[in-house]
Amino acid sequence: MEYKTTQIFGLPIIKFESEYLLNDDELNFLYNTDYEKSKPQNSAYISINKDILVENKLSNLKQKFFDCATKYVQDIICVNNQFAMTHSWAAKSNKEHHQHNHKNSIINVVYYAQAEKAQLKFTRLKNLITEAYDFDLDYQSYNIFNAFETMISVKSGDFVLFPGHLIHTGYNLSDKEKITVAANFFIKGQVGFENNVSGLVI
Repeated sequence: MEYKTTQIFGLPIIKFESEYLLNDDELNFLYNTDYEKSKPQNSAYISINKDILVENKLSNLKQKFFDCATKYVQDIICVNNQFAMTHSWAAKSNKEHHQHNHKNSIINVVYYAQAEKAQLKFTRLKNLITEAYDFDLDYQSYNIFNAFETMISVKSGDFVLFPGHLIHTGYNLSDKEKITVAANFFIKGQVGFENNVSGLVI
C-alpha cells in the first residue's frame, strides 16, 4: 500500500490514491442508506447509522479502513499500541461539507466513495508563531510551516487519514453528489507503564 504524505504544522496527513473502488452493490447500499442533518445549519447529510461499516455489504471496505489505519499507526505514529474503530458513517453533499473536526478521535479515516472532483481543506487557527504569541504578522508568503490552511485534491477511491482534532472542510467541485464514508479510531487496551505510574487500560 503506497501513500502520499503532507502536513500542516507537523501534523501528518496521508492519502492513498485509488485504493478501493466500490462495486454497484456497495454503492447502491450507500445511496439507499437513510440520511439526516445532524444540525440544521450543517450543509452535509450524515447517515443515521453511525456504525455503517458493520454492515455485511461493506465488509471489504471495512477491511480497507483497517489496513489504512494500521499503516498510519505503524508508519506515522510508530507505536505498538492498539487502535479500535469507534464509529463509522456515510455522508452526502452537493457542494460544501461544513467545517468541523472529530471529537474523541485520535485518527480519522475518510474514504471517497463517489467524488468526481473534490477537495479537502485543513485549517488551523494559529501557526507556529501565533500559537505562542498572538501577533498580527505581515506575511510575505505562506509555506508548510507558517500557513493557516492546506488543500488536497481527492477523487473516488481515495482514502485520507489525519488526526481527528484537525479542522477540515470538504468541497465538491462537480455537479454530481459527493458520497464519503468516514471512521474514527481511538486507542485501546494497555496504555502506559506501571513503572512510570502511568499504566491504564482503555
